[in-house]
Amino acid sequence: MHPIGNKFFHLKWLILLIAIATTWVNLNQERWLSRSVIDHDVAEYYIYLPAAFIEHDLSLSFANKAGSQTEKIYWIKQTSEGRNVAKMTMGTAVSYLPFFVLAHGYALLTGGSASGFSEPYQFAIQFSSLFYFVLGVFFLWKFMRLFFSDTINWLAILCITFGTNVFYYLTVGAGLSHPVGFFLYSSLLFYVFKWRDTKAFKQSILIGLIIGFMALVRPINALASVLVFLLLLNDFFKNKFSLTGFSALVRHLFVMAVFALLAMSPQLVYWKFATGHFFFNSYMEEGFYFSHPHLADGLFGFRKGWFIYTPLALIATAGLFFNKKEGRFSSGYILLFLLLYVYVCFSWWCWWYGGSFGQRAMIDVYPLLTPGLARLFK
Repeated sequence: MHPIGNKFFHLKWLILLIAIATTWVNLNQERWLSRSVIDHDVAEYYIYLPAAFIEHDLSLSFANKAGSQTEKIYWIKQTSEGRNVAKMTMGTAVSYLPFFVLAHGYALLTGGSASGFSEPYQFAIQFSSLFYFVLGVFFLWKFMRLFFSDTINWLAILCITFGTNVFYYLTVGAGLSHPVGFFLYSSLLFYVFKWRDTKAFKQSILIGLIIGFMALVRPINALASVLVFLLLLNDFFKNKFSLTGFSALVRHLFVMAVFALLAMSPQLVYWKFATGHFFFNSYMEEGFYFSHPHLADGLFGFRKGWFIYTPLALIATAGLFFNKKEGRFSSGYILLFLLLYVYVCFSWWCWWYGGSFGQRAMIDVYPLLTPGLARLFK
């Protein structure tokens, strides 16, 4: 670990700067007054909470009733049998839960509208993005300190925050799943590298739970299991090869898989309840076209090209190519995973991901780019 540099380049000052800037913009935007936070994709993520705690009906049959309050937004899918089902998986709704509880308590105590969609709920979901992003910064900082000085980490994370489209999704586009994904990838990196030091089963359990929850937040993030496998396999081959070591690796991978499945089990139970099947494609007609990925469009196209509208991502990716091995960090496996992630991401039918600012689907994996950016500051 590099020695700590200037005391100004400390995690607490970085978090304070991010919190002040985000809060200032949010208070000037006041999106909760127009009730535009819980809408579109956010409303689809969120539906589990009002369904469970306000409507008390996870079958979503209430969405068919006439005369619902106009402020309520319930976007649902219907199975071929006519059953209602939530389109999105429930991970993001789980991340909203503490903020929903606070907003619901406030609405009840003040005598306001406890509909699940009034201003307190909109306000709470707006600021949930900042909370999870700050958690992500905390874990990313802890991971980065294994390889770089505090000064370099400070600058790299600052650039990721304000030099990419992340800040938009903490303010004008807050409420979507991507800050949660950023937090999960950051924590996953930290615990994987901690596992490489300790080989402790408690780390394996945490890694499994994180991967499972990542899949609940955005199914595409189940690909993180590939990243973990590559990093652990790299660690195994760097150590002296032995059957004992291989057997231990297999046991740890099994534990991770079991706890990942455990984390995903609430979704399987919900699908069984709602559709009669443990596994169900709730996106239905929407899907991937793996034989026709929009790689050039997704990376360099003027419609939503990632490297066009977030040029810092191109710089950070280049930094990974030139990154020397810092301790036991090897950028080759990160680049290999990013290649897979980009291929799958831009194979989605809506490869531009709707009315977004830049390629929002890539925000989740920005923690993987941060070491590449840090390398360029050295």
